[in-house]
Amino acid sequence: MSRMLATIFTLDSLEVKQVAENFFKLLERQQFSPQKIGEYEPLKLDYTLEGAVNMWTQEGDGCYVEGIGMTGKAGGMIGKTKEPQFRFDMNWWRCPHKTYVNYIDFHFPIKTFKKYKVNIESLFMETISLTKAIYGYITHYVPLDRQHVTGTLETRMPGVFWCNYFGQQYIKFFTEEKILSFPWYKIERLDNGGIMAYLASEPDKELVKSDVLENQAKAHLGKDAFGDIEMYKANPDELQVRNVPRLMTNQVI
Repeated sequence: MSRMLATIFTLDSLEVKQVAENFFKLLERQQFSPQKIGEYEPLKLDYTLEGAVNMWTQEGDGCYVEGIGMTGKAGGMIGKTKEPQFRFDMNWWRCPHKTYVNYIDFHFPIKTFKKYKVNIESLFMETISLTKAIYGYITHYVPLDRQHVTGTLETRMPGVFWCNYFGQQYIKFFTEEKILSFPWYKIERLDNGGIMAYLASEPDKELVKSDVLENQAKAHLGKDAFGDIEMYKANPDELQVRNVPRLMTNQVI
């Protein structure tokens, strides 16, 4: 099945109850309210707002720091619905010794995207605002897999995709002038000062067939920020540390 992914990264505190409540209200408003929830598959619990918020905010041990061991707290959950077919994954960490990047993933088939395109893009932008996101993207899995190298947002940029959100840290890193001077298909400025840059009109057409546009964008922004695909093919297990911004959290521990 042809599938897509939207990912939102934040350094903010996701585990806050108000964030959880507002997130589930966003899902409901955009017609993606989950039917089942759980911490792992298979999901067995029927969705209720109270149950979902409790699961979202539940704390467990989960931050590993070299030389210290387990410290801090972590949490996460999954929610999904069959019609429209849609799933979210959320994970957060709160660590006193290390900055962790929290994230929310949205998974959906291309048929869901075609029917609910406006809803998905609205949910993406509203979640960026809710979570004070630093970076995010929406993509078909083909260009996602094609650009993948071993690492995290702290070691390399994951690529350039159909829709790319640059928050203030990344605007400062790449520079606003450089981001805006690339011939994107479309650019939007968000109220928070972030930039939404679209590489093509559709995520499942030319961007699936060819890597030309993504390579042009990476060359323009600076190839040294993105993973080296040939190096990855030669040694998939090697951690690539590229030229990326040092991420600093504003969380109160």
